[in-house]
Amino acid sequence: MEQSSNNRTSLAVAILLLIMAIAVLVTAYDFRGGSGIFPRFIGWIFVGLTFTECLIQLKVVLSPSASSAFNESTLVKNKIIKEFQGVFWIVFFLILLYLTGFLIGIPLYIFSFLRLSAKRTYKQSIIMSVTATILVYVLFIQLLQYRLFQGILFGA
Repeated sequence: MEQSSNNRTSLAVAILLLIMAIAVLVTAYDFRGGSGIFPRFIGWIFVGLTFTECLIQLKVVLSPSASSAFNESTLVKNKIIKEFQGVFWIVFFLILLYLTGFLIGIPLYIFSFLRLSAKRTYKQSIIMSVTATILVYVLFIQLLQYRLFQGILFGA
């Protein structure tokens, strides 16, 4: 009974996020010219991801519950640990951006997250972090001619 209520709550949160994503996308189409390209791009990604999350949560709600065999306290402990890990990675990313800036912080964060948390190989972690950095560089610095924050360590 408790698990079913928890699943419905997750579905409600996913639907709320989808509504927010649609609102962001609609707002992005109000921007004129080049200033609206990036918000629309991100808006479509946001809508796609939240729609996918809604489908996943709907599938969980509609599927028969087989999780009653699991120990409830173990599930609660695992959820708490995952929540702390999620908060840690966000805080780590923000501190890294503040200290080193975007062009150094992004590859360091992506590499460390993929290697330590996602358990990817060194090769995969390096390829993904370098690719993300190149995309950020090309998109923001070359195409949009936007000056990214350089961090307090390297921005002096």
